[in-house]
Amino acid sequence: RIGIFGLSAAPSSAPAHGIRVDGPLQAAAPVVKTLQRKGCDVIVLLSQLSEEQNLHLLTGIPGIHFVLGSSDAPARAEPVRSGDGYSIAPGQGTHVAVLECLLEGRGPAFTHTGAKKTGEPPAHAQSQQSPAQPVRGRFSYQLTALDSTVASDPAVELMIET
Repeated sequence: RIGIFGLSAAPSSAPAHGIRVDGPLQAAAPVVKTLQRKGCDVIVLLSQLSEEQNLHLLTGIPGIHFVLGSSDAPARAEPVRSGDGYSIAPGQGTHVAVLECLLEGRGPAFTHTGAKKTGEPPAHAQSQQSPAQPVRGRFSYQLTALDSTVASDPAVELMIET
């Protein structure tokens, strides 16, 4: 089971009547606990927070395995580990990240097997030394640049325009 949730930065103006805005730690903690209780093997945060806030969340809230952040960080070929999780920065609309995970155990964290190259076998076929502490599994990811070779989606284009 994969649990996915999202966070964005607080609005610059006062929220609309009936809308409550919490800080990222206060908002994420109960969501992560709920996803864990529901038996999620992998918890992914889709974030529009700053890279600093993403790393702080990974350290402050155990159980988030991956943060895919469309933040102030430029596209990065390697993940940044913080706590038991990883921050992956595909850039602000410049790249798409393809994350491939292999679940192997019940440990707290995943092991990064390295950046995936085109034509490379999947992460589960790669050899990896077993770490001293138990791991949840292994992962690799690949960044693909969004350029003119990637066809645009007319429905998404319409949403962007409106």
